[in-house]
Formats: sequence, C-alpha cells, structure tokens
Amino acid sequence: MGTIPFPPGLYSFPRLINLFSEIGINLTLRLNRVNCSAKTRVPTRWEVHLTDGLLAQLNFDNDDNGWFDSGTYVSDRPVDLVSPEAL
Repeated sequence: MGTIPFPPGLYSFPRLINLFSEIGINLTLRLNRVNCSAKTRVPTRWEVHLTDGLLAQLNFDNDDNGWFDSGTYVSDRPVDLVSPEAL
C-alpha cells in the first residue's frame, strides 16, 4: 500500500487535475460540468491524504481527517471554483 500526501496550497481545478494525473498510479479527479461536483478515484492498495483546505475546495465530507482509502468518492456539494485572482 502506498500513501500520497498533498501539500497545502491554493490550487486551480485544472492544476489539481494535473497533480492527480502526474502521480502515475491511475489516481483521477474529474469535474461534473452539469452540477460542478468533483469525483475522485483512489486506486487499489493506495490511500490519499487531502488537507483541510483541499477538502474545503473540493467539498468532500470526510470523517477520516482527510484520508481516502481505495475507492471512488463524489463531493457532497459543488466544487469551490474561485480563481486565485478573485482572492
């Protein structure tokens, strides 16, 4: 089993998609453009830890302090797509 940490930071959604893809283990992040929900898939034998900031941006409710075991997860609410320029 492997663990993938994501450092805290301000990420655009396209940058997050690239970060997930660049890891090279078939970890995916997608955006449903109809309802703006995020969907991520953590491959078998891996776990991912997302910081509180990333959890808030992606709107994943997680009771395990940001840890996601292997599986598919869909955000509970629309993704917060505020651009860095707006901040």
